[in-house]
Amino acid sequence: MCNWFKANKLSLNAKKTNLMFLGSRFQTNNIDSKNEIYLGDCRLTRVHEAKFLGITIDENFTWKKHITDVCNKCSRNIGVLNKVKSFLPNKSLHQLYCSLVLPYINYGILLWGNANKECLNKVFRLQKRALRIVSNSHYLCHTKPLFKKFNVLNVFDMYEKELAIFMYKYKNDLLPPTFDGIFINHQDNHSYNTRNKNDFRLPIQKGLKTALLNGPKIWNKLSNDIKDSTTLSQLKARLNSHFSG
Repeated sequence: MCNWFKANKLSLNAKKTNLMFLGSRFQTNNIDSKNEIYLGDCRLTRVHEAKFLGITIDENFTWKKHITDVCNKCSRNIGVLNKVKSFLPNKSLHQLYCSLVLPYINYGILLWGNANKECLNKVFRLQKRALRIVSNSHYLCHTKPLFKKFNVLNVFDMYEKELAIFMYKYKNDLLPPTFDGIFINHQDNHSYNTRNKNDFRLPIQKGLKTALLNGPKIWNKLSNDIKDSTTLSQLKARLNSHFSG
């Protein structure tokens, strides 16, 4: 690495550089903690999580720390909603929800939205609490009608929507070349006009849940009306109707 940096006339502050091993819990737990890795003359400190572009990545890709951070920020701002609910109409409270809570949930959900259900339920419970405040409803009222009334998607549907958009962009060559060839479309194998011509082949993959596995699953179960959307905006509108219906 040092030779590569020198050859490309780049510099790296080794004292501010950390080391993280990525893999399953079994793999990372069995790494010898006595092993020392140096960058030049500086020993790198091993960390178990790191923040990159506002998203906390842990070595096992559980996303627990990032989801905890999201919940803390949302909870703080929901407290603000609760304080002003007596002075503002529902429409204004909904706008505050979209400004103070929704961005934290939506940011990077394509990455951390595949976390286990227990972790995501923490976010979902905060969403329900926020919508009860927005609608001035009882703290135990059923929230499914509230999600529909305010046209708000829960965290699980938000993840599936973003994944469907990702697959649409892939299908229509709207992604950077880096993603070329990561999915296999049925049309790549034959030219028959079959019912599933717009579907993707499910990969044989074990271990971590990723977009490589979940993407084709989510896309394949959508209706052909959604898959055949001619524009990205049309796709998003149809996905909103699909998930809110």
